[in-house]
Amino acid sequence: MAADLPSKFSAPSSPFIGSQYEWSGFYAGATADYVPGFKGTGDLAKSAASMVNPKGRGYEGSLFGGINKQYGSYVISAEADLTMGRIDDRRSYSDQTGTANVKFHQDTAGSIRARFGYAFNNVLIFATSGVAVSQAKLTSAINIAGYTAGTNASRMYAGYTLGGGVEYGYSSSLLVRTEYRYTQYEKTSFNSIKFGTDIQEVRAGLAYKF
Repeated sequence: MAADLPSKFSAPSSPFIGSQYEWSGFYAGATADYVPGFKGTGDLAKSAASMVNPKGRGYEGSLFGGINKQYGSYVISAEADLTMGRIDDRRSYSDQTGTANVKFHQDTAGSIRARFGYAFNNVLIFATSGVAVSQAKLTSAINIAGYTAGTNASRMYAGYTLGGGVEYGYSSSLLVRTEYRYTQYEKTSFNSIKFGTDIQEVRAGLAYKF
């Protein structure tokens, strides 16, 4: 009969089952970023020297931080990030019509954004958009098919960024994130050339919620 008595002990339960995960609060973290594609926009893309318009892939790393405010299942956030890495391209072309050489390098970038999300307990699906800025350098020496342009300039240029992703509350403090971002930097004068970029990124990382 003693063996049939109910146990005084119970199996531990998940901290998120039967209770709502709390998203509100400050957080900070880091991501590893892959750039599957970037390309230049502006004068080079439209000119006779379009074959040397910068494009390619790259790798970056980002630090980010922000604050969440939860209203039931809805989560609104303000977030900023700082990105550093390798987005660059060097192109040369020569034929009977002339020669063209272009080198592009992006040093740093950053953004300030809003996030709008819907939480399924400890899983948050979100969209994000805001303003982006970047420091880039463009060097060119072009004399081809009647088109001549030369520049060697560094500029801070701005644009917009938007995207979306999924965040997972692994514990009350640890967050795991993956997201996609598209950023368009507006055409800016690099001396004799107006130049901008379209950049796509896939990011994955971790954050700590305070």
